[in-house]
Amino acid sequence: MPDKPTWYGRLDEIIAELNSLRWPWVDRETLQSLLKVGRRRAQQILQPCVGRQIGANGVADREELIAHLTRLAVGDEAHY
Repeated sequence: MPDKPTWYGRLDEIIAELNSLRWPWVDRETLQSLLKVGRRRAQQILQPCVGRQIGANGVADREELIAHLTRLAVGDEAHY
């Protein structure tokens, strides 16, 4: 079975950082920085949660994104 991404082991820390954000919306750049993944991977993870567009960028509701990250961490969808 393939290895899980390294951010899985830091999920509690990532959720705490997301909860400390000033705004209820999370963009790709923020997610990329928190997960320490590349631009494309951050876009792939964020896409199912995008609920609003700000300019050309999609943003996700923080609570929905946290639920999505949690589902990814317990499932097999994000294996490399």
